[in-house]
Amino acid sequence: MIRMGHPGIMEFIFASLLVVSVLLGVVGYLIAKPSVALLSIPRGVLLPSILPVCVLGAFAAQNNIADIYIMLISGIGGIALVLGGFPAAPLVMGMILGPLVDQNFRRALIIFQDQSLMDVLLRPAGLLMLVVIAVTIVGALFSRRRTE
Repeated sequence: MIRMGHPGIMEFIFASLLVVSVLLGVVGYLIAKPSVALLSIPRGVLLPSILPVCVLGAFAAQNNIADIYIMLISGIGGIALVLGGFPAAPLVMGMILGPLVDQNFRRALIIFQDQSLMDVLLRPAGLLMLVVIAVTIVGALFSRRRTE
C-alpha cells in the first residue's frame, strides 16, 4: 500500500512505465530484422547448434552431470510423445506450472490445517476454481465430440 506521506510516487511510477514502454518499442523495432534472419536459418543448422547450449544450461543450473542425463531422457520422452500424437503445449505447461501448483497447494494446506479440505474448496475462491475446472473439462469433452 502506498502511504500518503510520499507525494509524487504515483507520478514517478507512471513516468517509469511510459519510459519502459517507449524503450521496449525501440528495442523491438531494432531487434525485428535480426530476429527474422535468425528464424530463417535452416533447421538442420539451427537445431544442432541449440543442443550444446541446452547441455551447458542443464549442467550450469546445479553443476551436476545427472541433470544432463535427465535433460536427455526428458528430450527423448518428449520426442516419443510428440510422435505418439500428444500435443507438446499442454505437456510443457504442466511441467512449468506443476511445481507452482504443488508449492501453493502445500501452502494452502498449512494455512488451513485445522479445517477439512471441503471447507477450503467451498469458500468463494475454491468454489470458483472448481467451477472453472469443471467448465474446462466439460468444454473439452464437448469439443472432442463435435470433431469426431
